[in-house]
Amino acid sequence: MRMTETVQQPMRKSRLQHLLSGLLSRSAVRFYWCGNVAVLLGTLAWILRDGKFRESALQFTRHVRAIGNDESALVVVTPLMWPRVDALWFVIVVATLSAIGIVAGLVGGAGMHRGVRAWLAVMLVLAGWLTLFTTWPEIAWRGQAWRVRGSIAEFDQFAEDLLADWPANDGEITGLGPFMAYPISKPRTLMFMSTPQVPGTALAISTIERGADDDLHFKLAGNDEGVWIVRHAGVDEPQSFFSGLEGEYMPVQYRRLKPGWFLVRYIYAPIVSSEIN
Repeated sequence: MRMTETVQQPMRKSRLQHLLSGLLSRSAVRFYWCGNVAVLLGTLAWILRDGKFRESALQFTRHVRAIGNDESALVVVTPLMWPRVDALWFVIVVATLSAIGIVAGLVGGAGMHRGVRAWLAVMLVLAGWLTLFTTWPEIAWRGQAWRVRGSIAEFDQFAEDLLADWPANDGEITGLGPFMAYPISKPRTLMFMSTPQVPGTALAISTIERGADDDLHFKLAGNDEGVWIVRHAGVDEPQSFFSGLEGEYMPVQYRRLKPGWFLVRYIYAPIVSSEIN
């Protein structure tokens, strides 16, 4: 019995050593490096190209917080956001596991993975992740502005055509479809029945607001929902404006795209009547 146990112990040690040597081999550690860097660059590209990344990150945060309390972690995420939330889980898991593999390679891997170059590479990749983690809102905002800027010429032409023949009632705009106009008789707000794309662009809109100085505010929809493209010539920054639906939009974040054009995020303050019924 003792002889059997004595034989099994070296066998177990041999298997463990064989497993560790495989996990810390040159090819394995190189795989960890490639996986970590690929996820880092892929996440950066995702942030730059996805207008809903900000919303995805907020819902992911609520999802994680709900795991540790009585609130359902499934309910806090809207159905359309689940693919993005799952993708964020994938990023975190792969980045964490590959980072563990890289650190293990620094400690017990081959010589090429424990040298000065390896340590410098670790510092560089770590700096990349920290930068991404701390500045992703600004990266997302700049990426959205960069994507929208390429469509300003088409929006400018569309704005000129629209101001030249501003509708007086509900109707339909060729290429965009039917809309409702508010207020009645002297409309400042056009609300589309669908989310059409501005001709010549890939950007969808849901509402157009006309200001007092013929400035126009295009509320984006679809992948870029939550921001506005604003045509306001002669100013250095967008101003607050009153909607045709009796409410005030106040800018909280903006970025100049071209002279007279801005990408803006507003907060909406509905006007509450002071009359008591």
